[in-house]
Amino acid sequence: MFDIDKQKFGEFISQIRKEKQLTQKDIAEKLYISDKAVSKWERGLSLPDVTLLIPLSNILDITVTELLECKRVSKIDVMDTDNVEKIVKKAIKFSEQQDGTDKIKNKENKKKMMLVYIVCLFLSLIELGIGFLKQYNILSSVYVFVFLSAVFGAYFCIFVKEKLPTFYDENKISFYSDGFIRMNCVGIYFNNSNWPYILKAIKIWSCAVMVICPLTQLILAKWINDTNLLVFNLILLIIFLMTLFVPMYVLGKKYE
Repeated sequence: MFDIDKQKFGEFISQIRKEKQLTQKDIAEKLYISDKAVSKWERGLSLPDVTLLIPLSNILDITVTELLECKRVSKIDVMDTDNVEKIVKKAIKFSEQQDGTDKIKNKENKKKMMLVYIVCLFLSLIELGIGFLKQYNILSSVYVFVFLSAVFGAYFCIFVKEKLPTFYDENKISFYSDGFIRMNCVGIYFNNSNWPYILKAIKIWSCAVMVICPLTQLILAKWINDTNLLVFNLILLIIFLMTLFVPMYVLGKKYE
């Protein structure tokens, strides 16, 4: 009875958006999300996060009640107790629907990332094995980078929490801690707007490093000797750090 009709919800916000002469991109930029997300709402494929209801209603210049009812509500109407209770229950149901959708989506994404992680780890071990069998002068940094990316990859691809606690949205926090994982990025404030993008960058980085580092070693093996070993290690270290932190900072600030 209190379920939100996704199709009706999408048609309503599409109608109001056009009345306000706004594009999907305009709304997306104001909410710090992608225009694809807005497109999905309007096509009835998904619902916005409950935390976006108030800012979305402000952008469309309507009330949260009108969003939940998917229709205009006259300002002179006086809501009785039954109607108020109905709206409250609908808001609770909205949150439950979104939480259920997010859980299913996160579960599917974790399965995909777990498969990608396993494949990349397998390829990395094969590449290291080839280098060992051919007795290449393997860079010490390659072992370190592969190990670190494998550990970080296991956590961020399989075990990481896809959603931060609400206090991250209410305060400026640049520190993340979960078990043995510690992240302190000065200048970035973690919240549920930029967290998905930061996670995606770290996941891609972890899997890419596991494969690319040993592969680079195999390709450049004949040019590596005792003289330039330190130079190669230094270059790899710079690339290793830049490809991790630069995307994190760029995405973190963009969607903050």
